[in-house]
Amino acid sequence: MDAVHPVARLGFGSNADVYDRGRPEYSRAVIQALCDSIVPGRPGSDTTGTPPHPAVRVADIGCGTGKLTRAILACLPPAASVVAIDPSAAMLEQFMHSTTGYGESGSGSRCVASQGTADRTGRSDAEFDAVFVGQAFHWFANEAAITEMRRILRPSGLLALVWNQDDEDSAEWIRGLRALTDAHLDPAIVPQFRSGAWRAVWRGAAAARLFAPITETVHRGALVHRLTRPQLWDRVQSRSYISVLPSDKKEALKRSIDELLLSVFGADTGKMLEIPINTTVVTTRALSC
Repeated sequence: MDAVHPVARLGFGSNADVYDRGRPEYSRAVIQALCDSIVPGRPGSDTTGTPPHPAVRVADIGCGTGKLTRAILACLPPAASVVAIDPSAAMLEQFMHSTTGYGESGSGSRCVASQGTADRTGRSDAEFDAVFVGQAFHWFANEAAITEMRRILRPSGLLALVWNQDDEDSAEWIRGLRALTDAHLDPAIVPQFRSGAWRAVWRGAAAARLFAPITETVHRGALVHRLTRPQLWDRVQSRSYISVLPSDKKEALKRSIDELLLSVFGADTGKMLEIPINTTVVTTRALSC
């Protein structure tokens, strides 16, 4: 699909299994609080604007292999359902293998998946009580995408943008790891959450017409990603700009990472590594148009 950034299309479309193995999960507490805000009767719920719906319906845009989808499903009541949307057929295939309760569209399952982009979801007007986006909004932070997300949301529906980020202040080796991978990143080409460029769309006239002002919250130490050295390499390769590197550059990067880990942790390759994660959550509500 033309709306998909070419690095995202190549990088994520070629390593869905690596992405599913390497990426961290989401904080149950963080996702639970977001889900509670859309379920009538739960503490913190905000169901103003429309009557409460007996079966809450959620869209997960840019669902990838289903990491966030599965967290949402675990936090919602049994009557709720999730539609997972992603442009990558490979990601959706891995999603189907990894997600319990997945079913074909119209099957009555709690979770269905469909191919689409943020600006062309293929879903109906006012279909959802909430739209979630995990680790992805920076790829499509534009007016077309937020217009589409508002279209499929009910009035006062929740839009929640979620990013997990390594806590680089927690350990020198984590900063070293980032430096090694960033050596292969051109931020002028590959959008990054860290650049903050994704905030620009929320300062525009379209956002003011479609959504309430955004609220940004950082949950420090939201979770700890525990993983082995092979899993860490999967995690590194799951980054789009690393996935698209030529094999010789990947091999050189892996050697550098192995040397870093050897210098910090020694030769015990079975030792579990720990990476503290900060989770940024940006929320807003759909205005009546």
